[in-house]
Amino acid sequence: MIKPLGGMVLLEKIETGDKTTATGLVISASFMEQGPKKGVIVAMGNGEQNYKGDIIPIPELKVGHTVFYPDHAGTDIEDEDGKKYLLITSKNILAVQQ
Repeated sequence: MIKPLGGMVLLEKIETGDKTTATGLVISASFMEQGPKKGVIVAMGNGEQNYKGDIIPIPELKVGHTVFYPDHAGTDIEDEDGKKYLLITSKNILAVQQ
């Protein structure tokens, strides 16, 4: 398992495929890719360290939360089993879905 350090968060991306509206129109995946992306928090670091060396925990985020993040944020990584994740700083998370 991958353990993020500091203020980093490990996300499992939620892929959006083609979507059909209630009237039957198909919206392509390339159109759906515009705007913020969605993912589920799989693991988190302990928090960022301030200039005194104190750990500041990551606020409002927990493992299992579904979050939104900007397009092209973070780094794609793969674990030893070949499962793909996104490693992103907690400051780049835009919102939590409730």
